[in-house]
Amino acid sequence: MIAFFAAVGASGWIYSKTQRHTGGNASKSWITAAVSGLAIFIIFWILLELLIG
Repeated sequence: MIAFFAAVGASGWIYSKTQRHTGGNASKSWITAAVSGLAIFIIFWILLELLIG
C-alpha cells in the first residue's frame, strides 16, 4: 500500500511538471508519468520487501 501511494503521488507530481515543461502536451505527460510511476512502484516495493520482509 505504501509503494502504491508513493507511486501515485510521484506520478501526479511528475505529470504536473511535464505539463508545465512541454506546454500542455498531455500525451507525453501521461506516458512519462505512467512509466515513472511504474518504476517508482517497483523500486519502493523492492526496498520495502528488503526492509520489512
